[in-house]
Amino acid sequence: MSNLFLQDVFITLQKFFRRPLEEIARLPQWSLSKVLLVHALLALISGFASGFFPPGLWRILQGLILFPILVTVMGALLSAFLYYYFQIFEQRTVSYVRLFTLVAFANFPFFLFHIPSFLFPPSDLFGLAMTSILLVIGLTENFGLEKKRSLRLIALMFGLLFLLWLAEKVLSTRGREPASIEETIAHP
Repeated sequence: MSNLFLQDVFITLQKFFRRPLEEIARLPQWSLSKVLLVHALLALISGFASGFFPPGLWRILQGLILFPILVTVMGALLSAFLYYYFQIFEQRTVSYVRLFTLVAFANFPFFLFHIPSFLFPPSDLFGLAMTSILLVIGLTENFGLEKKRSLRLIALMFGLLFLLWLAEKVLSTRGREPASIEETIAHP
């Protein structure tokens, strides 16, 4: 990696984190490999940091390996979904790389809010909400999608993710709690 590459990434991210609502409307013209690298690197940092709350070797390894792979694949799938949405419902072709760039940049708040998610599980929802807001703005400003349509589309996706998050929390809590008070007394 050249110094010019790192400098461009640093300046772009610095501007984005200072004013995300403004900068999501002016996405950089990066190559797919550059966007993938930055997205995966920030996901790795987020996953690694979340492994320290509370610390655990397995949680750190999950954050270093599993989390970056999972969110990158999910970002690619969301970009593909949006690409085909534009093809089918908007009847026009948009750049997949630009869509993935939008999804990657919109994910950055989620990465930040994911760090304390083990201690405060709803923080993932705050991150997803921020990501959703950025996606609506980005789809409207970068791709000319009608604001009402982009809001409905992203609200539907957020609702589905919320239901998945809720189901996962209910199932994981149900697995940890004893079935009855009698079982707790009999098997402490």
